[in-house]
Amino acid sequence: MQINIRRLRDPLRWFRARCQSFWPKPDKFLRALGALAGFDAVTAALGLIQHRSELLERTALLCGIPEEQLLRRLAESLGLPFVLKVPALGPDLKILESRLESFRNLGVLPLFTNGIVTGMAVTDPFAASSFLQCEELGIVAGRAAQIPFFLAPSGEIRRAIAESRDTFGSYKFVPSEGPRDPKLVETARQVVSLILSEAQTFGSDAVAVIFHPDCTEYSFNTRELKQARGNISQRVRPELRQLLADGASSQVMLVLPDRVAVRVRGDENRFELLRIATERKAPETPGGHYSGAASPVTIDAPRVLVVEDDPVFAAVLERFMERGGLISRRAESGIHALSLIKSGEFVPALIVCDLQMPNLDGFELIDALRALEPARSIPIAVLTSENDLETELKLIAKGVDVYLTKDDDPRVLMAHVKRLVARTPLRRAA
Repeated sequence: MQINIRRLRDPLRWFRARCQSFWPKPDKFLRALGALAGFDAVTAALGLIQHRSELLERTALLCGIPEEQLLRRLAESLGLPFVLKVPALGPDLKILESRLESFRNLGVLPLFTNGIVTGMAVTDPFAASSFLQCEELGIVAGRAAQIPFFLAPSGEIRRAIAESRDTFGSYKFVPSEGPRDPKLVETARQVVSLILSEAQTFGSDAVAVIFHPDCTEYSFNTRELKQARGNISQRVRPELRQLLADGASSQVMLVLPDRVAVRVRGDENRFELLRIATERKAPETPGGHYSGAASPVTIDAPRVLVVEDDPVFAAVLERFMERGGLISRRAESGIHALSLIKSGEFVPALIVCDLQMPNLDGFELIDALRALEPARSIPIAVLTSENDLETELKLIAKGVDVYLTKDDDPRVLMAHVKRLVARTPLRRAA
C-alpha cells in the first residue's frame, strides 16, 4: 500500500490540488466542509454534482449522515445561524420570477419582511454572495454587507422555490378601488411628467418604471443607446403604482399636467410608458438617429407587429413606427406574435422581430410564420444585436426580407419598413 506523505503532512493543500478543476481557490466554506466531512468525501462530491447548491446534500449522502446534522455542525464552524424551514416568496415579489432558476442552481432564496430583504437562506454563503447585487432585490448601495446569511437544507430551498413558482404562475395583479389622496395622485402625475421630460431631453419618449421591493426605479435609453437610470421617492410609491396600474388596465392614456398623453403598458412591478405628444415636432437628434417629421396616424394606416422581449427597446421601435404614420403593436414573445395573428386580433402588413427571445426564438418564429396561412406572405424584417454573416445567410435562406443590427441608423429601418408595407396594401385594414 502506497502512502501519500504530502497528504498526511498537509491535507488542505492536497484537497486544493484535488478540486483545482472545480474552483481554483477553495473558499472558507469548502475548507470548513472538508474539515468536518473529510476532504475525500467533499472532493468526491464535487465530481458528482452539476451545481454547487448540491454539494452539502451530496457530501452528507457520501458520509452517511443526515444533511441536517452536517448543516448544524457547519453553521457552528462558520459562526452562521441556520434555518430548517424556508418561506416561499409572496405574489408581490413576482419581479423575481426570472431569477428563480439561478436561485435554485446556487441554492439561495432571499428572505423578506414587509417587502424588504432581511436575510438570505443559502446552502453555500460564498457562492450565493454575488446575488446581493441582483438589481431586482432593490438592495441599496452600502446595505448589502448588512444582509445576514442563514444556512438552510438544499431540499428545503428547492421546495420554497417550487412553491414560489406556483404562486407567481397563479397570481394576477388587480388594481385596488379604494380612495386615494388626491394631492398624492397629482404628485404622482407630476413625477411621471418629470421623468418623461428628462427622458425626452436625452432623445427618448419611452420610459420603464420598475417597483423593486424597497425602491422604485425608472430607466430609458439615450440617443447613444446607453441606459440611463434614476430613483423615485418612496413617498409617492403607492399612488404612482396605482396610477400606472389603472392606466394599463383601462387602456386609456394618462393626461399629464403639461397636456401630454402617455400610453401605459405592463402590470404588477414593471410598467412601460410611451409619451404621445399632442403636437408632434421633429426633435433635433445628433448622432444620425431618425428625426424625420412625424406623419399623422390614420385608422387605415399600415400595421406593424414588433416582436421584441426588451420592453424599452420595443417602445422605442413603436414610437418610430408611429412617427412614420404606422399603427404598431408589440408582442413580447414569438408565441404571443403567433397567437395575435392566428386569432386575427392583429394581422400586420409587416413583422419586425428580434432573434434572441425566450421559448421561441426568431428562427423558430420565422419557420412557424411561413407555415401559417395568414402570415405566409407577410414581409419580415429582423432587427438583432448579432452582426454575423452566417446568421444573415441563414435568414436569407428562410426568406427574410430585411436583416439589420440594432446599431444601424433607424432611418435605414424606416426606409425598409415603408418599402415593405407598400408591398402589402391588402393587409393594412386587417
